[in-house]
Amino acid sequence: MELFLDERPLEITESDDSALRDILERVSDQLKDQGRVICEVMVDGHYEGDWERDPFGERRIAEVESMRLKSEEPRKLAVRTLYDIVAYMPKVKDALINVSASLQARQEEEALRLLSQVTETWVELNQGYSRATQVIGISPSEVVIQSSTDQESQTAEDVQNEALDLLNQAADFLDERRYLELSDVLEYELAPLIPVIEESMYLLIREAEKKPH
Repeated sequence: MELFLDERPLEITESDDSALRDILERVSDQLKDQGRVICEVMVDGHYEGDWERDPFGERRIAEVESMRLKSEEPRKLAVRTLYDIVAYMPKVKDALINVSASLQARQEEEALRLLSQVTETWVELNQGYSRATQVIGISPSEVVIQSSTDQESQTAEDVQNEALDLLNQAADFLDERRYLELSDVLEYELAPLIPVIEESMYLLIREAEKKPH
């Protein structure tokens, strides 16, 4: 197998029977001394996901022709992750509205399928958001969203908690098959909150970019 890190060839010291995860752990440990982390893994031309959790890491070295790794400084990677998350939020909003429309059209099976996808995506985005904020060292409770109305200002943490409350409420409606109420929560409460979440993330990114490394 060929192994590359940031386009430079690396020696493979593991045996052919070793797992890819063994290489990834070794390289990751070496990168820590340089203040960097693995940010991208490509195996035989295919981008893989989270190497610490995804099962591809258990593949044997002998089964693979090439693995290409890219590294990044953790803080820069965290900021890039936040940019990726905020760029994806409009798709989440559209999906919520589509779920609501399907429910109103009594297409419950399609609506629940879409809702399952949205929920899984939301969980993944929230996990990435939590990890990124930990890396940059800024708590969402420190980021204040200035209100343009007479309402009290909110923090990014307040917005996240409000979204979580609405998701829990939506889950209750789903369990009780109260589809009309579920539709209203998704379209008229949760979807309109998405732009506020986006704003809170942009403010967090701005603070991260201003904060010294």
